[in-house]
Amino acid sequence: MSTSLETAEGWPVYHTAPAAYPQARQHVVYLHGGGYINEIKRRHWGLIGELTTKAPARCVVPIYPVAPLSAADATVPALARLLRSLLEAVGPEDVTAIGDSAGAGMALAAAQVLRDGGGPRPRAMILISPWLDASVSGAEQAAIAARHALYQRARRKTPLRWTGQTRNWKPIGPVPLDPHAHEAQALMTT
Repeated sequence: MSTSLETAEGWPVYHTAPAAYPQARQHVVYLHGGGYINEIKRRHWGLIGELTTKAPARCVVPIYPVAPLSAADATVPALARLLRSLLEAVGPEDVTAIGDSAGAGMALAAAQVLRDGGGPRPRAMILISPWLDASVSGAEQAAIAARHALYQRARRKTPLRWTGQTRNWKPIGPVPLDPHAHEAQALMTT
């Protein structure tokens, strides 16, 4: 596997390519999880390695800024621009967006920005345990938090940081998800 690094949207963006299959046409944009507050981890790189060598696919891995350094109002549109650039360069039929947890929520939000703008969209999306409601405001989430200490902490801090509602941050609201797009198929229709 080969790896290269470039900068896009002011962020580091890694590109991987399978050494055994240099003509691979499929591209995966992988957005790591981490509760909107944690950087990419070793386990994420393990999955990227598997996708690169066994799919085989070229992976594009943006190292997006996490809260409190950035928030949804800046990160989601930047991800949409990065995704649009790849779609225009290689064609939507060769692009799959994969997101894990918070990364899945961002992948969906970025795809919705593309859909709403009338531009090309990825051929497929794979959302791994997507965190789709960064406001953590649903009644069922309160019930889960009552049983899980880690979830209680995340419920108190993450949404405020990611949506920009902490001290010294201008409130911007939750991650901009279309409430009617609860099914991934909704993204692929206009």
